[in-house]
Amino acid sequence: MWEHSETQQHNYTLRIHPGDLDHGRLAEINELVDEVVSASKTLNQALASY
Repeated sequence: MWEHSETQQHNYTLRIHPGDLDHGRLAEINELVDEVVSASKTLNQALASY
């Protein structure tokens, strides 16, 4: 994450503590949704790869 400034740029890092959500799996699902929305995969293909 960063904020644009004409004179400076700052990078921020956030640490997420383990919890109930599997963030890796959530990222995979998000990628599948993007592929279906962009029509690079059909819904059936996305479901089969999940």
